[in-house]
This record gives sequence, structure tokens and C-alpha cells, in this order.
Amino acid sequence: MKTLEFKAYDILQKYSFSKEDAEALIEYMKEASKEEVATKSDFQILNKRMDNFDNELKLIRMEVKNAVLEVKTSIIQWMVGLLIGQIAVIFTILKITGVF
Repeated sequence: MKTLEFKAYDILQKYSFSKEDAEALIEYMKEASKEEVATKSDFQILNKRMDNFDNELKLIRMEVKNAVLEVKTSIIQWMVGLLIGQIAVIFTILKITGVF
């Protein structure tokens, strides 16, 4: 037994647990802790997943930025076209009215 197990064993015997019950409880706790405690490899796997997720987020950000740039370009093109159209309409009206 390890030191922590000895301490747990002593505490359980202090509270009137039988030797078999104390050993069974300690064994159960060891098995349960193996399933619920994160290990170094668990953290490595988690770090890899987080890195992959971070890379995916960066890719999505770039795609969104590109989409925004395309929309901005389209809006500017429409605005320039409408401005030219307005100028043409104004000159046409001025020409019809005889100002030019």
C-alpha cells in the first residue's frame, strides 16, 4: 500500500471499519479515481483537440473576413455605379432644361 492508502486505512479503522471493509473501500476508491481523474495523456489529447479547434476557428475567421471584403467591394461598386448614374441624370436634366 502507498502512504495515502495507509492513512485512509488507519482513518477507516479508527471509525470501526473492519479490515476487509476498509480494504474494499480503498480498492473501490482507487478504481473510481482511475476513471474520473484526468491523466497527463488526457490533457495531451485535450490540448490537441483545442489546437485543432483553434485552427478551425482561424479558418472560419479568414472565411468571414473574405466574405465581408467581398460584400464591401460589391457595395462600393454599386455606389460608384449609382453615383455615375446620378451624375448622368443630373447632366441630362440640365441639358434638357437648357442650362448646358
